[in-house]
Amino acid sequence: MQINFVKINPSGNTTILILDPLPRDIYPAVASRVMKPSCLSAEQVGFVEPATTAGALGRLQMMGGEFCGNASRGFAAWLTEQRDPGIHFVEGLSTVEVPIEVSGHDGVLQARVSIESSQRRIYSVAISVPVPHWMKQVVHGEGQLRYTLVGFEGIVHAVVWNLPGSEDRFHSIRTQIEKEVGEVEALGVMFYQEETQFLTPIVYVPRVGSLVWESSCGSGSVAVAAALADRDRNSVTALKLFQPGGMVQVSAEWKARVTEAQISGEVSIEAQGVVYVDL
Repeated sequence: MQINFVKINPSGNTTILILDPLPRDIYPAVASRVMKPSCLSAEQVGFVEPATTAGALGRLQMMGGEFCGNASRGFAAWLTEQRDPGIHFVEGLSTVEVPIEVSGHDGVLQARVSIESSQRRIYSVAISVPVPHWMKQVVHGEGQLRYTLVGFEGIVHAVVWNLPGSEDRFHSIRTQIEKEVGEVEALGVMFYQEETQFLTPIVYVPRVGSLVWESSCGSGSVAVAAALADRDRNSVTALKLFQPGGMVQVSAEWKARVTEAQISGEVSIEAQGVVYVDL
């Protein structure tokens, strides 16, 4: 099978966008193949579909049906790169509004795309993102491990405070979460060091069978900001989260709960072409 793709890099969170229409039932198999180091080598895969909501320029369906803030920013950058006819470009202005639809969220999300370097295909993209549906404090292992569970539509994140990340710790948390809330579409564990503002994300998507130490995580960044806002009962503004592959800036507005959230950061277009997939 010959498939057209583009590879994007939102803050280090390398993502393949599949541009050709494919049946959704083969998304997991295609994603599992193309993200391998022996193929296109990426941390995640999204599939471009026609929009189903009025006003959106297109839909991004992630490989596990989850929401991904970084991939959403990359999708908006790609539509800008292609000068999608639905985007209103104004002479002399470098920022455009790009309305998109993304799995794991009902409705339209507005991305603001600024062209940083047209020759190098680098964009700065900010997007308003879904806020958590619920949050819960968890004490695990006789008080030795404390974390905040942050539930979004399509993905649940555990924000672990000031502990180093490890796969053993991830699997211990995963087992506990599955006892607490059952199996989820996607699960992230965000190991956050408050003093350095450094975030180490690991994300598991059961449908694809992928467990990835991500270079950065958009929805995980929102989870950290939301957990901080919930803990401190105060809004978080322009928090810089340094991650293995780059920096993501995140804000979360607090009014008795998290009511709005936004992430922003750099996106580069890395490659475009054809990949051959044997299913």
